[in-house]
Amino acid sequence: MKKPNFFIIGAAKSGTSSLYHYVRQHPDVCLSIPKETWFFCFEDYYNGIEWYWNRYFGNHYKGESAIGEASPWYLHMPYVAQRISETCPDAKLIAILRNPVDRAFSEWWMAFCAGVERLPFQEAIRENLQRLETQREPMEKTIEGARQWLIYRGQRQGKVTDISKRPRTYVENGYYAIQLERYYKYFPKTRTKVFLFEDLLKNPLDVVRQTWEFIGVDPNVPVDLKPHNVAAGRIGGYLLHLIRHRPITVKRFIPKSVKRRIVNLMKNLGEKPRIDTNTRRLLTEHYYEHNVRLAEMLERDLSAWLGRANER
Repeated sequence: MKKPNFFIIGAAKSGTSSLYHYVRQHPDVCLSIPKETWFFCFEDYYNGIEWYWNRYFGNHYKGESAIGEASPWYLHMPYVAQRISETCPDAKLIAILRNPVDRAFSEWWMAFCAGVERLPFQEAIRENLQRLETQREPMEKTIEGARQWLIYRGQRQGKVTDISKRPRTYVENGYYAIQLERYYKYFPKTRTKVFLFEDLLKNPLDVVRQTWEFIGVDPNVPVDLKPHNVAAGRIGGYLLHLIRHRPITVKRFIPKSVKRRIVNLMKNLGEKPRIDTNTRRLLTEHYYEHNVRLAEMLERDLSAWLGRANER
């Protein structure tokens, strides 16, 4: 039975969609369709590896040597590392990490544009931090955490329309050092490749070629580097929010292809939204110790992420 031999594990809102589309252009690479299978996250896992293969790879696999998928929530969910190691023990792992402050804002903006987040960013972060201060243990370590992620998947599929049905996790999804350590328990560092979001922005071709070389295919292949899953502009985002969180009956009768074109047009309206200075300062301070720990772990200069907190 064939199975994946590499995974793009995250982080969410850090360029995994672009990397997926870049890497899949190689003739010796087979990536899952769709990009995010979520197989190792939820109850689908108990259907077994044969079901997984047939559903996400079997119909288009043509003998490629590198087989993988890109589910960015694999990095955040605590039990996924063990599941992957038990199913694909020789797999290689690729992660892209973004400044956790910007990543949190981008995740919030995605949820807001999707109509499932009602609160402004400042209030959503305040609620998230208050919950982290009061709960006895992180949600991700509890069985309840898995249930909440099932609810999140329902939101992604349009079945749940209110983010209050699950705790907001914008903040803790940026605890990268903790998340990587889970994987290092099961996979040697030699089988993990960690990029920064800045790497992908500055030199996407180099990131793609390093990824191809890492997964064992010829890195010198032409590639179209058009960005994917770009965030909506401010005006377009607010329009999408107004439309999506209201039960407008006419939406049911619009073909998906037409909806997609409308969304793409609206996403281009307005400049990209920005984080207000006070919230950025608050989160930069909150992530300080996490980022120091990560910098030591990766042996990378993350001073740009430390911000004013670095002055203390």
